Amino acid sequence: MRLVSPAAGLRVPKASRLRLGLLLAVLAALAHFLLSYTVLHPDSDPMRWFAYARDFLARFGEVKLAYGFPLVASLAVRIAGPLYGFLVNLPIVLLLAFLVHRFALHHGAPPRLAPGVAGVALMVFIAWNTGDSSMLLRLSNPYRDPLSYVLLLSATLVLFRSAALGGEPWRSALGGALLALACSTRETSVLLLAPLGIYAVVTRLSAADVRFVRPVLCFVLGFAVAILPLLIQNWIVSGSAIVPAQASGTLGLTRTYFSGLGWLYFPETFPRLIAEMVEHYGKTGLALIAVGLAAAAKQRLRVVLFFSAPALVIYTLFYGSYYAIVPRYLFVLDLFAAPIAGCGAVALASALLARVAVRRTRTLARRWLPAAALAGAFGFVLYAPSTEWVRVDTTGPFEERLRIDDVKRLRDDLAALAPAPATLVSERPLSSLLRTFFDYDVTALMFESGNRNLKKRVVVDHIVADLRAVLKPRWYLRPLGVSETPADYVLSTEFDRVPAAELDAATYRLGALYPGVEGLALERLEPWSLLETRVAVEAEAAGRQVLSLDVGRLSREPRSYARVRFDGQWLDDRADDQVNHYVVSVDEPGTFFVTLSSDAPLPRVLRASLAPVEMPIELDLRDQQRLAHVTRLSEDFFRDTIPVAPIIDGGAGTIRVPLLEPKGAVFAVLVVLACMGEEDVLLTHHLRAELAGRRVADGPIGAPASVKNGWGWYEKVFTIEGREVADPDAVLDLRVTAPAEIGRPPRPMLVALEIYRFDRDRPFDVEFGSAGDDPFAADGFPQLTDEAIDADLPGRYAGPRARIPVVIGDADQPGRLRVEYLTGLRPPQTPPPAPVFALNGKKLSGRRIAQRVRAGMADRNDPDSVEWGRMLTLLTDEFEVPAALLEGGFATLEITSRPWVPADAGVGGDTRELGVLLHRVRFEQTGANEARGG
Repeated sequence: MRLVSPAAGLRVPKASRLRLGLLLAVLAALAHFLLSYTVLHPDSDPMRWFAYARDFLARFGEVKLAYGFPLVASLAVRIAGPLYGFLVNLPIVLLLAFLVHRFALHHGAPPRLAPGVAGVALMVFIAWNTGDSSMLLRLSNPYRDPLSYVLLLSATLVLFRSAALGGEPWRSALGGALLALACSTRETSVLLLAPLGIYAVVTRLSAADVRFVRPVLCFVLGFAVAILPLLIQNWIVSGSAIVPAQASGTLGLTRTYFSGLGWLYFPETFPRLIAEMVEHYGKTGLALIAVGLAAAAKQRLRVVLFFSAPALVIYTLFYGSYYAIVPRYLFVLDLFAAPIAGCGAVALASALLARVAVRRTRTLARRWLPAAALAGAFGFVLYAPSTEWVRVDTTGPFEERLRIDDVKRLRDDLAALAPAPATLVSERPLSSLLRTFFDYDVTALMFESGNRNLKKRVVVDHIVADLRAVLKPRWYLRPLGVSETPADYVLSTEFDRVPAAELDAATYRLGALYPGVEGLALERLEPWSLLETRVAVEAEAAGRQVLSLDVGRLSREPRSYARVRFDGQWLDDRADDQVNHYVVSVDEPGTFFVTLSSDAPLPRVLRASLAPVEMPIELDLRDQQRLAHVTRLSEDFFRDTIPVAPIIDGGAGTIRVPLLEPKGAVFAVLVVLACMGEEDVLLTHHLRAELAGRRVADGPIGAPASVKNGWGWYEKVFTIEGREVADPDAVLDLRVTAPAEIGRPPRPMLVALEIYRFDRDRPFDVEFGSAGDDPFAADGFPQLTDEAIDADLPGRYAGPRARIPVVIGDADQPGRLRVEYLTGLRPPQTPPPAPVFALNGKKLSGRRIAQRVRAGMADRNDPDSVEWGRMLTLLTDEFEVPAALLEGGFATLEITSRPWVPADAGVGGDTRELGVLLHRVRFEQTGANEARGG
């Protein structure tokens, strides 16, 4: 048995002028398709690659990206400029399509069918990548993939011309160099060495006269010389020539040269990869691949059996072991699958013609089959995008796609409004667009991935300091029609934002960047200039109100006073940075004016609001944009807190608390901490809190409320008597002590601090499942999820053992405790909760009232909803509490109930251990009322 050599496929006459013309027509149609439908993605990976390319020489030794594509893109920028240089991949994608056609010629033995296989392969390759995925359009943006595949196929074609390392040595050296350049563009190209080795060995065994050793040495030499720049980059970036630059940050953690790669991912990733391939190729494509493999086995096609098929398997196994399926990573599979599918299509057509056609027809068919295939590819590329069965748009309506003309129009308009030299400030993705295509100095306000909170305050301070040092004009470009962002807030507290112009979104098709955006606002950032400014506030009710006034960073300018007046009434002579709080009296609802004056410049815009004094304090320290403010109140109110640092170094930290004597009030304080490390999470910590030198809390924190990514989230609640502290500059000292076995001080992060006020002359009343229940659900309550209870009947699950602090009035008077809870949500096979209640360690006994209620578990506006109108039972346990059980400012309610786990009971995937479903806890003292009644 002698296998067919690919060289035989090259000993055919040159392609006819018709076939050549049709091939050029296909490439022209493909170019028209790319130019007409390509959308610019100046964000994420394309922007990262392009930014590296624009500054390639200066960043060669510091960026963890292979240098191959940035080198080519940097040359394109030098030649065509940044705007058209961004489309560097357009000619590369066209070249890739041409090389796929040439590569497929080697798969079509006998020689008369090779052009047909090449034509069909090109057609299916384009068809697979211009459907819903629009891969060719996406790869027209700056990605390294097309260039790496061009180099990979070029190396393959050069080596095939020399019968794969068995012919001319110079071809072998060139093939090795091209493969090394492919690896220098995308490191996974090195996997091609395996199928090349298989094919070279098979070629040597089937043709004993083919020279082998010398060409192999030339291949190795060419590969070694061309790979040298990549090894130098690896050595500079990762410290090792053989460790890829991209893996330098992950090798120590994942123990692999490719982050996210490992056989542990295989059982989960491989099935998803197969599903992705089935969707991508479709049943017809998979059938053609199967027929092509069968035809190759029957005709002994060496390239299919010992190169393309092994390469397809190797890359499938490789990406099947990757932690994520990225469609463009799998583009390489099409390079080897398309020629095999072409073999299958031609084999089916030949077999059909051999059975039903006469000899003359078969001859004509063989002559015209390649031309027909190329004509089909031409028609597909030219007309398919305008049909409904091929959807090329993946990011939104066609009119919202960002293209070269749109960017040119925006660039020209901005140049007229804000001429260079200038500094533009914006957030992503707008800053990415400006950095990529515009000649301004661009300052990007950075945000955390997954949310819109600013990063560490120090980063923002550096950005603001840099902006203040800029001598040229500073402009802020922001989207219109979206809610205020942290960037808006920070710049408002540091500069005067003077409106300059508004740009309509439809003019520049900005929907690709900001869906639903109305336009762009251009504002000039100016230093503060006013010595007096004011703002209007609305009072919705009469009575005592808390005025919150945000004045920005006043401390950046030296000043002797910063005077605050409310409706003409003096409040303060030394307002501090950021938010200041004051208690004011309002006779009737209406509009009032707050005035700020100083002997140094002030911000043009102030932010102020009024709220009733009973509103709770909720300070989320993860939103670090407002950490620097100092707050003071009038003589009878407590309102806000200031963290010195989110991390409590050594387990000890200080928070300045402006707590003055609110007569007759008790404050419930919830401290939320996060600790990193397995030792910290598993062991019990101790929290001690002192306020103005007086101990207000001292005890164990308990088990974490939840554990996520190695962080344990702890909640601790304690109460403060209002009459205990009267210092206007009271300091709250928090000290977290770790168990002795840890052997080091802990470094907990203070996540949140919430303070709730309760007046002694009012009943204590907490509705669980609604806002404000956090301080009372901090001990023994599972992590909160959506309990799916109707808004009019909220509830929250306690754990099997839970503790609730209850604020009491006068310890000398008895009271009445009511606990309301819901039943009916547990499956019948689970035991009822059967809760047992105790107060300050003493078991309570009383009476129980049952009431049937209807709770909406779904959309109340949809009567046909499955869960609408579910009947539940609201149980109320009422206890008479003697004065002997009440001590201090609060009591502790302990609840013990039978647990159940929804996931174990076959109800969804909730794995929490749940106890009783609480609705309300209410305590009121009855002694004084009974005395008056007697």
